Amino acid sequence: MIVMRLRILSSLALLGGAAACTIGKTAAGWPVAKQPQGATVSLQSGSTVLTAELIEVAPDGVVLNRAGRLVFASFSVIDKLIAVGTDSEYTMGKRMPPTRAARAKLAMVSHFPQGMTPEIRQRMLALSGQTEIELLR
Repeated sequence: MIVMRLRILSSLALLGGAAACTIGKTAAGWPVAKQPQGATVSLQSGSTVLTAELIEVAPDGVVLNRAGRLVFASFSVIDKLIAVGTDSEYTMGKRMPPTRAARAKLAMVSHFPQGMTPEIRQRMLALSGQTEIELLR
C-alpha cells in the first residue's frame, strides 16, 4: 500500500515538473533572443521621431544605432520610448528618467545589456566613422 502511494506521488511529481517546464513564455517567442542586435526602439523627442537599434542603457539615457551612426538620447529629452517587438513600453512623463527597475528591464533587450566597455565603445565609434557619439537634442 505504501509502495503504491509512493509510486503515485512520484508520478504526479514527475508530471507536475514536466508541465512546469512548458508553462509561460520562452526565449523562442522573444524576437531579441533570436538575434545579436538589440531591440528596435521607436523614440519620440518633441517633434522628432526616430527608429533605431538599442545599443546601451546608461544611468542618464540610451545609446542608439541609427542608420549606422551612434546617437545618445538623454532621458531628459525623451518623451516616449517603445521597444518594438517586446511587451515593454517605456513612457517618461515630462522627460523624467525611468525607475532603476524600468532601466534594468530595458537594458535586458539592448545590444550590450551589461553596458559597453571603453574598448567596445571605441570600436563601435570606429565602425561608424565617428570620433564621438552624437547627442540628440
